[in-house]
Amino acid sequence: MTEFLNKELFSCSNCNSTNDTNFEGFVVCTDCGTTKTKDYVDYRSSISETENTLQNSIGKSIDFVGSLGSQIGYSSGLLRGTRGSKLSNQVISKYQRLIKFHHNRSRIDGNATHLRTMISFNRVFNSFNLSKDIKNRTLYIYWKHVKSGKKFTNHILLVALCFLQIIREEGEKTPIKFSEVIKRFADFGHRVTNKNILRLAHELDVPLSSQFRKPEDYITRITSQIRLNTEINNKLSKLSLSNDEYVTLLALISNKFLKYIHRKERGGVQPFPFAVSIVYLADRVICKFYCCKSILTQKTLANIVNSAEFTIRDHVYRFLGDIYKKYEEKLILEVKDFSEKL
Repeated sequence: MTEFLNKELFSCSNCNSTNDTNFEGFVVCTDCGTTKTKDYVDYRSSISETENTLQNSIGKSIDFVGSLGSQIGYSSGLLRGTRGSKLSNQVISKYQRLIKFHHNRSRIDGNATHLRTMISFNRVFNSFNLSKDIKNRTLYIYWKHVKSGKKFTNHILLVALCFLQIIREEGEKTPIKFSEVIKRFADFGHRVTNKNILRLAHELDVPLSSQFRKPEDYITRITSQIRLNTEINNKLSKLSLSNDEYVTLLALISNKFLKYIHRKERGGVQPFPFAVSIVYLADRVICKFYCCKSILTQKTLANIVNSAEFTIRDHVYRFLGDIYKKYEEKLILEVKDFSEKL
């Protein structure tokens, strides 16, 4: 990379030594320290035209900022002028504002649509509290469609479709309903409808077939929401049962209870509200063993999981009541076995 204007060995004018070293852009004699010559560097000879092109795409670092310099705002020491004098705080603040503006313009210019899409999607994704792998895979598919050359009039609709595609691929790991995704986009001011998503999926040949969920798929999600509720934590603090133990018991008893109910006996009930009702009865089993009042009321549970209170009541008293009485003693024994292992 480094090229000297004169590659011959320079003799030191002070001690006639030919031993030298490169120090901060100068060739310096190692015997007496006298400067022999300046070391000129030609970076253009080592960088191809492709590498030298400034990339302004979102997510790519910008290494060159033109005449403002790429180190303004990142220097560990005080900035100095060309003659070595210290710059005033006012001048430093001015250059820092300029460099910030230049960076922002470089990132946004030509990518405003994608930037707005990313901001909106991040808001929706963060509201679900999902794994970052799902986010990365969603954006990978999104950029794959964008780079395919096909024109899209609604990028929010496209990223919503990619998000639903990954959710369906994850299966029981991400028990999120189609309607929940649409509603969440609507909450943030975006008109994303079921019909439009299915039409776009058909145009792009995206496999977005309907998925049959089971109540078992929602148990972990429901118990996780209960774990984070302040009201429930306050009630548990008065008992000898910790939050982790209670939530683990809820999931254990709920899954045991579901095994006693054959799928043919479940009829055509919706899986999510059915799972909520099962968790409510699991709480009843736990509280009966510990001889305490119910921790989960129908109203509290409905508010936590955003379900209808009357649906829980309908499932419990019209359908699950007789089944619960039949297996109540077995479920209490499951709680007893768990408590003995603690």
